[in-house]
Amino acid sequence: MTKASNYTILEDFHEATHIPIFVYNANYHDLLWSKKLTITPDFPIKNYATPLRSLDYGAHVFSLGGAETVGTIIRHDFSIILWSNTQTITSEGYYEDSFPGINLERMCNYLKLLYQALFSKQATISTPKFDNSLSFVESFSNKTKYSYRSFASEKKLLYYLVHGDENKFNLAFKEFTSKGTYGIFSDNILRSKKNAAIIMTSKFSYAASSVGLTDEIVYKLRDRCIQKVESKTNIISIDNLVYEIGMLFFKLILSKKSDNSANIDAMINYH
Repeated sequence: MTKASNYTILEDFHEATHIPIFVYNANYHDLLWSKKLTITPDFPIKNYATPLRSLDYGAHVFSLGGAETVGTIIRHDFSIILWSNTQTITSEGYYEDSFPGINLERMCNYLKLLYQALFSKQATISTPKFDNSLSFVESFSNKTKYSYRSFASEKKLLYYLVHGDENKFNLAFKEFTSKGTYGIFSDNILRSKKNAAIIMTSKFSYAASSVGLTDEIVYKLRDRCIQKVESKTNIISIDNLVYEIGMLFFKLILSKKSDNSANIDAMINYH
């Protein structure tokens, strides 16, 4: 898969659906391209290589245990994998952090749309059956040890926030969320998640204040974010919410460094 236009289609598809996409070479040894949310785990190719190699060329969709659905387009020189996985990279803790799942029927519909966009023809989709023991979510959920996240990983996260390095900020966020949990702040899960988001919002705002932004600008964005958190009646993924808030402060800092007052106004008026 070499056409730039094909990768543009994959990029647009991910932006529209938020489904993680991975492109591998024919033998699944090399990852050629991927697009996913920062808190989505890397695709567990070791779990899937053998069943994927057993499939013929074409389009296939299969589900493992209801928490994991895979759609794949297999060609002679590459394979495209769509992976709906309810588990975030949070490996342990109190919140049971997760993504909304995609069932088999919806994955089939998504795969048909993508196939049509890439190859200008309709796909015939097979639905093979595999052993649920292959499931990444099942193996991941066995990690139940409870611990807190380290201050070192938090400091690294805030360092790259202030310095405006998006790639390193994303890597630091992945490291920060992969070990431990925020803590237990209430017996009510939703209240506890809100408190965790509010605490991280405060930390992002303190970090942003160190780059020369006025107190008024930083506090306005902080207050907007906290109001947004408090208005929520359900938080499926606390890590995804914290990441979205972190990126708002990240963009605010970049706007300050580029002296873009229009972007700063847009940030502090976040709804």
